[in-house]
Amino acid sequence: MNLKEGRKYRVVNIKGEKTRECPLHDQGVKVVEVIESPIIMAIQSDKAFKSSNLKYKPINCDRLECKMYKVCNPEGIEEGEKFKIKEIIGDLPGNCEQEIDLKLIEAKVQTNQK
Repeated sequence: MNLKEGRKYRVVNIKGEKTRECPLHDQGVKVVEVIESPIIMAIQSDKAFKSSNLKYKPINCDRLECKMYKVCNPEGIEEGEKFKIKEIIGDLPGNCEQEIDLKLIEAKVQTNQK
């Protein structure tokens, strides 16, 4: 399988009607086609340009209770991985408690690159 642990995927097709046996799932499994889901995350506004290719560097924040923490520290991307900005979504849906000027983007991780 060519899926990467920690990434999120979207099922786009179920291949066939046949259910296959699986030692982990009592009722078997189906073969599916998936695509990698885009990552919605915050980056510094001065780096937010559509189609830009960047290396991911997490925002330095340890405020786990902040409402924006999950977009500032998204799942599915690791420090140093390259990504492309697919869309600039806009301003954050809340305020950064550290008052960092951030934009919300949709990103696609570039495969097999560090």
